[in-house]
Formats: sequence, C-alpha cells, structure tokens
Amino acid sequence: MMRSPRPQTKKEVWRYWLVGAALVLAPVGLGVRAWSLSQNPDLRVRAVDQQTRPLDPFIPRLTMVDRRQNILATDQVLYTLYAHPRVFYTEAKKQVEQTQRGEPQPGLIQATFSQQTQVAARLLAPLLKQPAPALLALLRDQKESTVVLSRRVDEATFRRIQSLIIPRTLVEDKLLPSYLAQNFKEKVPKLTIPGLEFQTRRQRTYPLGTDVAPIVGFVDYDGKGRAGIEQYYEKQMVVDRPAQAVSINGFGQLLAAAPPRPLLDEQLHHRLRLTLDARLQNTANRALSKGMTLYKAKRGTAIVMDPQSGAILALAVAPSYDNNNFALYAKNPKVFRPWPVTEIYEPGSTFKPVNIALALDSGKVKANDVVYDPGSMTLSRRTIRNFDGKGRGSLSVTKVLQVSNNIGMVKLMQKMGAADYYDRLRGIGIGKASGVDLPNEAAGVFKDRAQFIRYPIEAATPAFGQGVTMTPLQLLRFHCAIANGGLLVTPHVVEALTDENGRVIRPFTPAPSKRIFSAESARQVRQMLVQVVEGGSGKPAQIPGYWVGGKTGTAQKVLANGRGYVAGQRVTSFVGHFPGDAPRYVVLVVFDEPPGRAFGGTTAAPVVHEILTELVGFEGIKPTRPIAQSQERNDALN
Repeated sequence: MMRSPRPQTKKEVWRYWLVGAALVLAPVGLGVRAWSLSQNPDLRVRAVDQQTRPLDPFIPRLTMVDRRQNILATDQVLYTLYAHPRVFYTEAKKQVEQTQRGEPQPGLIQATFSQQTQVAARLLAPLLKQPAPALLALLRDQKESTVVLSRRVDEATFRRIQSLIIPRTLVEDKLLPSYLAQNFKEKVPKLTIPGLEFQTRRQRTYPLGTDVAPIVGFVDYDGKGRAGIEQYYEKQMVVDRPAQAVSINGFGQLLAAAPPRPLLDEQLHHRLRLTLDARLQNTANRALSKGMTLYKAKRGTAIVMDPQSGAILALAVAPSYDNNNFALYAKNPKVFRPWPVTEIYEPGSTFKPVNIALALDSGKVKANDVVYDPGSMTLSRRTIRNFDGKGRGSLSVTKVLQVSNNIGMVKLMQKMGAADYYDRLRGIGIGKASGVDLPNEAAGVFKDRAQFIRYPIEAATPAFGQGVTMTPLQLLRFHCAIANGGLLVTPHVVEALTDENGRVIRPFTPAPSKRIFSAESARQVRQMLVQVVEGGSGKPAQIPGYWVGGKTGTAQKVLANGRGYVAGQRVTSFVGHFPGDAPRYVVLVVFDEPPGRAFGGTTAAPVVHEILTELVGFEGIKPTRPIAQSQERNDALN
C-alpha cells in the first residue's frame, strides 16, 4: 500500500507549517526591505549615478552674419590630418617582402618607400592646397613618428582623402586611374597610403578671413574671443548650460532615447547680425590695399558709416590679419587691435568743418563773414603759417575751408573767445570715447581748461586740427553729426540677434543720439564741404552726376609720448559726404606715414572716390545732378 502524503505526526505538521511560513514571509520581508532601501536618499543618488552619466552639451558660438545674411563667422567640423612616416616605411618593407624571396635589399625598400610617398604627396597636394615638395618632405621625415599635414581639413576633403587610406589596385579604382594618367607618368603597381590619421574637432571658421578680421576678431584655442566682436560680445556669443544626465546600460553605453531638451535648444540657431555690408567691406579693403601699395604708407584705414544711425557699414584696416590662422601673427599682437579704434592721432584739417559748425552755433561767426590772411601770425612766441607759407588776403568762411587755410581758421575761432571755444569742444565730446561696441577703444586727449584760456597758442592750434587728439572713428562720428543735421550718433557694429531666417529676436540699440550742432549750422557746413570738392583740395573725390562733399587733411604725426612730432612724417586723410546734398554715407580714409610730400587730396581722396563709385553701382543710387553739368564744371575747374 502507498503511504498517505498527510503528516502522520505533530512534528511533521509543524515542519510543513514552518516551511510554508518561510516561503510566504521571505518575499514579504524582501519586499519590505527593498521598499525601505528605496526610500533612502543616499541610495537613490547612488542608483541614479549608476544608471546615468553626465554629458557636457557642445554649445556652438552664435553664427555671425552681415546685414545681408552673409556668414562672417561660424562653428564648423574640421579635421586635423596627421601622417606617420615610419608606417609608410613599414608598409613599403612588407610589400617588398611579399614579392621577393629571401632577405629584401634595403635599396629596394627605400626605392619603394620613395615612390609611394611621392605618389601620396602628389595626390594630397591639390586636396590640401599645399605644394607637393613640402608634403613629400614631411612624409619622408622618418625622424618624426608623427607629422601634421593640415589642421584645417573640411568635410568634403576629409571624405576624399579617407578613400586613399585603404590600399587599392589602380586598375580596380574607378576614380584614380584617370587622375593618375593625367598627372603622373610613372606606373605604380599598387597604391597604398596607410600612414594617415584624422582627428576630429570643431573650430571657429571665418569664410571672409582677412576682409573682416579687424571687426569680427577670432576665438583662441580655449574657445574664448580674443579680438573684435568675438571678444566684446563674449557673453552673448555663448550660452552656458550645465551637463545633462543621459541614461546608460550596464556597459556604460548610451541608451537609445530622446536627448534632453537643452541639447536641442532653439537658441543654437540664433545669429548675431552685424551692420557690416560684406560687399562694401570688400570694396573698402580693395581700394585701401591699392592705395597702400601706390602710396607706400605704413598703415591705413577706410571706414564707411551711416550718418543717420551710426551703423558701421565697412571698416577696412591695413595691415590686417587672417583670423583663420591667427597664430601666425602672435609675434605682432598689435595687429589684432584695429588702430582706427584703439589709437589716437591729430586729425589736422579734417577737423576744420567741426570747428566751423561750432563757430556758427556760437552766433559770433556768420557763414558770409570774411577774415584776412597775411600768411602767418605769432602767438605766445610761436609762429603759425599756412601749409605753403603763403598769404591769401581776404577769405570767406567757405574759401577758408576750400583752400584749407590755417590762419583763417585761427581768426574765426578767436571770434568765439578761448573759454567759449573750449567749453564747446568739451560739450561735443572731445576727449571722450565714442562708445563703439569694439574692445579697447581709446579716448582722445585734450588740454587743461586753464592752460587753454591762458595761452593763446593753445586755443589756436585746435582751430586747424592740431593739439587735439582722437581716433579716426571719433572724427568720423563728428562728421556724421554734420551730415545728419547736428546729432551725435553712437557708432556700432552689431545690429540684432535673429533667428536663422533673419527675423529679429532682440535688437541691439545703441546709446541715444545727442544734439551737438543746430540743424542750420550743419546745413551750412555741408554746403561748404560740397564747394571744397567742387573747387578746392577735394576735387579728386568728384563723381560725375553726383554732389560730393568732403574735406582733406594733411597733419604732422605726433610722437608716441604725445610730446612733439615725428620729423618728416605725415598723416594724410579725406572725409567724404555722399551724396553731398543729402548724405547717406560718410567715408573716411586715412594713411599713416606716406613718404614724400603727400597730401590728403592726392592720397586719401582718390580712395574715397573709388569706394563711392562702386557703392553707387551696387546700391543703385540715382544721379543727383546732370552728368553734363558736373562734367562741364569739372572741366572749368581743371
């Protein structure tokens, strides 16, 4: 008979009950313990740490564009291409060993190595835009285990070069046979470029390079803006974001899941729009470069501003630098600071129109006043003369500007009185920075009031643009006030923060304008400046069919310490208002230390003429006067 499964004794009954209770209570206890552990904050933190890892989001700097959406600066994936010469040699040795019996001859290995590196250099040269001999020297340098062939390989070039890394037979290749047939005479049985390596990185790139470098600036190897807009707007260019936690599996690999929202922030597509016009900037650079070559000046600048808003439309500086290769200019860091913004000079005769506007505003000088020029005058035991030492007798205010007469200017300013003249100069901002949104702007230097009033010579020299210093940009700002009816605007380069379609998200509003001349005084000076170009020293700036206003300047160059002048050196300049009857553009060109007896009318005015001529073309500005009339007038003047 089979034994009954029921327990026969009390001991067996208790054993069953104990086992059953254990099977029930154990999971309950484990559950309670698990629940208790899950409530422990320290363990929660440890669990999150094990299941996720922080991912530092790459936040590119804002793309920078000009007023027409042309890209001036952007982040781009680039590759650094390395070569390993010893690997080339090892591969050549292996190839020889495969075809030779016994110990391969060193001469044969070297010949194969030389042949393959030569082909590699010729293939890479057009892709890297470098001379083949230079690449060949790097590839054969077995003293170095690794050499850099290029640090700026773009995506398309990367893909083309990458295809050369894998050994391949020329007959099987669909692209290389025809390429080699056109470029190489030798027959290579097998092409191998095994010693190449790429390193991926993101880098700030500047499509227009040297053209806009003085304004845009550059980003150093640590990702920090070190010049221009990149430096001035550093906080706006990069939006800081903390690392984001992403889920990982047991092997530490990222799980397929939606990335955190901050990694896809729409701010990544924002753009910083500048007031610059890339076409006009290129025009200014070409005209300035041509003038630098022709007149052999030490340095120069060409600036174009909108007098109504203060927007800088072009700012060309020579010498410039390539912000894509800024390290090449490390020995001359001054080139990173645009001198028309960061250095001061005496503006010379280009400052005379500002003085005339002040004198007219004072009411002590009228537009039809006449002064007498004897040719020289002595003040505080110092003699002042005209640039040619000649006297011109009675001169109207307009004629004083036309012939750039120093004695006439001094006599006009004397009518105001030294104290009033000084206060008016200070009132318009002489000695102060303009507030432009570029780093390291220099403020002008001006004299002490008591000294200015006490010594007549101190009040006389500013009348013809000496004894008062400012940056070229600050001078241009004063001329913009004349051009726009008397308002002192703030020069600026950044216009707005936009989305990728150009819609404004946030405008960058410069400081409000300030009235420094009456509208009537500004109008009268504008008329005088037209006469300077029509019949005075500014004739080289004339454009048939258009009224052009302007003023030449030829000044002595101040010593670096501000005490005295550099013997035999000059600064020549011309500032133009266009169109002269209703200016939409004000252009300043300055040349520092052109050799010989150079003048503003013979050096700077022709460059302004060239810039304005091209501007007329691509802006479609209609003539403001009959071409025949202007040509007839020019013939009569000549």
